Amino acid sequence: MKTNRYFRFMTVIAVAISTLFAACSTEADNDGTIPDYDISDLYGYTYSGTVSASSGNTLTPEMTIYDSTHVEWNMSSSSMSAATYYYNAEETAQNVYKLYWYASESERSAASTSADTSSALMSVTLGINSTNSISVIGMGTTVVEMSRTGDTQKTYSGDDDDTDETTVPEITILGDSAAWAEESSAYTGSLSLIVMGTNYADSSSYAITVTKGDDNTVSITSPAVSTSMMSISSFTVDNVAVTKDGDVYYLYAESFTATAGTVTVNGSSLKGKLDDGVLTLVLVYRPGAMPLDITEVFTSTQTE
Repeated sequence: MKTNRYFRFMTVIAVAISTLFAACSTEADNDGTIPDYDISDLYGYTYSGTVSASSGNTLTPEMTIYDSTHVEWNMSSSSMSAATYYYNAEETAQNVYKLYWYASESERSAASTSADTSSALMSVTLGINSTNSISVIGMGTTVVEMSRTGDTQKTYSGDDDDTDETTVPEITILGDSAAWAEESSAYTGSLSLIVMGTNYADSSSYAITVTKGDDNTVSITSPAVSTSMMSISSFTVDNVAVTKDGDVYYLYAESFTATAGTVTVNGSSLKGKLDDGVLTLVLVYRPGAMPLDITEVFTSTQTE
């Protein structure tokens, strides 16, 4: 008998991932009724799918919901490592759940108590078609169909310490407005592109240029970066303010807009400092329609 797939779930995802209306289906029983599935029916099983990245590569995301607290996500099992998040789940319709992912157990627990989801790294809508098939919406508006990879149930073996996979340096802007030290300065060093706590940049060396501008400002040119998840063309942020405290220079912009190729980059924060010849920069932005923040961290090598 041909399976009648007609279940429709709805979610709404706005520019910053709120919710979206999209369709998926649940397998009906022979009498036409829709079986009820609970999220606990998925515990321990790994689900895999495919999705096309903006870089043109095909990604193979995998997800394992271990229990009522821990979820593991791998953006592409063939080339990336998995990351574990803490989550809360809200059933929004029959066989449909809204999952809020957090970086730490303390954030998850606080959100559960207060019903404030603002600290969530991401919200994901999960439609359960059957215990062998799920539909996921999270990064953008694409519905990712995922199938169970096997019958083995895994259990969570980590701990509940609040640890970060990738450290983002804290920069406090100090000092008074000042002119940049040089007309143009090129710095070479390491760069991270962090999305939801995971670094997607490789270990290559990258170069960033700081160019002196008017009224104690600079322009910062970020390099082109291509990863298996995304490709971002070089872009320049203008009118970045400069301050100086002692021998340390600081850079900051509360928000910014730049152009990377044909894509508009909307930035929500830029902070940096030049201390003893080492430049540290932290930029937070979203290129194009990407619904998640990218945190770009650059640290130059020590100059002789």
